[in-house]
Amino acid sequence: MNQKVIIQLYPSPIINASRILRETESLIKLGIADKIFICGIGSEEYKEIEQIDKNRTIIRIRSDDNFRQLLNKGLIGRFHIIKTYIRYGIQVLKLVKTKKPQFITIRRVELLPLGFFAKIISLGRTKLIYSPHELESEREGIDRVTSFLFKSIEHIFIPFSTSVVVVNDAIRDWYLKQYYHKKIFSVTNTPQKKEILFNSEKKNILRKLHSIPNNHFIFLYQGLLTKSRGIDFLLSVFSEGDPNKHIVLMGMGPYCEIIRQYENEFSNIHFQKAVHPSEIVQYTSSADVGVFFLSGLPGLSYKLSLPNKFSEYLMAGLPVLVSSNLIFLSQIIEEKRLGWILESSEEKYFKSFLNNIDKKEIETFDKNIQKYISEIGWEFEEIKLLEIYH
Repeated sequence: MNQKVIIQLYPSPIINASRILRETESLIKLGIADKIFICGIGSEEYKEIEQIDKNRTIIRIRSDDNFRQLLNKGLIGRFHIIKTYIRYGIQVLKLVKTKKPQFITIRRVELLPLGFFAKIISLGRTKLIYSPHELESEREGIDRVTSFLFKSIEHIFIPFSTSVVVVNDAIRDWYLKQYYHKKIFSVTNTPQKKEILFNSEKKNILRKLHSIPNNHFIFLYQGLLTKSRGIDFLLSVFSEGDPNKHIVLMGMGPYCEIIRQYENEFSNIHFQKAVHPSEIVQYTSSADVGVFFLSGLPGLSYKLSLPNKFSEYLMAGLPVLVSSNLIFLSQIIEEKRLGWILESSEEKYFKSFLNNIDKKEIETFDKNIQKYISEIGWEFEEIKLLEIYH
C-alpha cells in the first residue's frame, strides 16, 4: 500500500513554529498523511535534516538568508533572492519527484509558483494547498511594488489550488472578496484543551526567573521582538511608568539586545527568551495581563490579525490589553469583554492605565475568559483539515 505523503514549504529555519507543528501532528493523527516533509531554509547553525518524530521530518535547504530578509535588502536582495529561490526550488522539485506527495502545502506567497510547478511535474496527481500565515500582500514592512507582486502571484496561482487556508475569519472574508475562490477556510492556531492551564493552576515561573515580587503586576508580550511589533513603545512606557508594573518581553528577534540594555537599567523591564511551544502556556500563566499594542498606523495584515498568542493569553487565564488600531482583536475584546482597548496614538493613555489598574479590575474578566476558552481550542479547528485535505 502506497504511503500518503504531504510536503510543506515554509522558507524559514522552522524553530518554534507552533502552527506547523500543530497542524502536521493532526494530519498524521487524522490519517490524512503517513509521512510529512517540511522544507525550510537554514544556515549551518541548524541541522540540515531534523526528525520531529517517525512521521515528520524537517529538511533545511542551506541559505544564510530567508526570502523575507532578502526582500528588505533592496535591489541587491532581490538579485540574491533569485539565487536562493532557484536553489530551494530545485531541491523541492527533486523531493516531489522522489516522494510523490498527494499534497503540497505552500505557506508563503513567494512559493505559490513553485507549488504550481510541483503540481505540473506530478502530472496533476499532487494537489496544491495554499496556507499563508497572514494577509500576505498587506504584510508590514513591504513596499508597494512587492505588495503588487504578491497580489499578482495570488491572482494567477490561487485558482490552481484545491483549498486556501487562512488564519482567521476576517482574513478569510478579505480573500473571498479578492479572489472568489470557492474553498477558503479559516483555521485558527489555538492550543489544545489539554494545554489549558486555568487560574487554579497558575504558575510562578516568570516571577521566580526575574525576581518579581508577588504584589507586583506582570504584563506579558509574546512574539517577535522587532520594531514593527511596537517594542519601542512598550519600552518607553514601562521605563517611565509605575515600577510596580512589570513588562516581560518574551520571544526572539533583533530587539533582544536592546531589551537587555533596558533590563539592566530598569527593574520592571525583563527579557525572556522564547521557549518550546509545549511550555508557552505555563510561562504565560505566570503573568497577569497579556499585551498586543502597536502605535501609529499598522498595515492591514496587522489590523486583521488574530495571533496565536491571543488564544494562549486567554487560555492561561489572562485578560488582554490591545491597541485600538488592531481592529479584529478589538472587536473580540469588546464583544466578549475579555480585557481593555486603549487609544494607540499617545503614551499618556497607556501610562494612565498602568497607574490605575488593580487586581480587582483584572479579576472582573475571569468568568468571561472561562466562557470564551470553553468555546475555542485546536480540537474544534483540526477537524476542518479533513475537508481541506481530501
